[in-house]
Amino acid sequence: MILIDENIISTECAKPKKWKSSVRQIGLDIGSKGMKDYEILPFLLQLRKLTFLTRDRDYYNHRLCHHRYCLAWFDVSAVQFSDYARLFLQHRAFRTQQQRLGKIVHISIGGITYWSLKSRVKRSLSWE
Repeated sequence: MILIDENIISTECAKPKKWKSSVRQIGLDIGSKGMKDYEILPFLLQLRKLTFLTRDRDYYNHRLCHHRYCLAWFDVSAVQFSDYARLFLQHRAFRTQQQRLGKIVHISIGGITYWSLKSRVKRSLSWE
């Protein structure tokens, strides 16, 4: 499942929902509106194998690595979110849920950096 934080504007959230049937948004499709950051992590652990997409930098922390989810922080403008979400989800290293699980990912115009539960060494990838 792809879970989108409620801090993503509705026009940008609607696009990923058209690409994949397993896309949900916190506060609209699942969870409750106005969930605080400290409520979201325990909530994510109740769900199975998901990728959480957010524009909140607080989720980019290697200590949050967990085998049950992927946290992806989009460090792009609000109107660029859906374009970079598509690039991320189609990237050769993150195409499948299995490839994403256990990772904390930073997505920016310049590329992707991430931590993995398996190695805890920050790695970088380009958009190619």
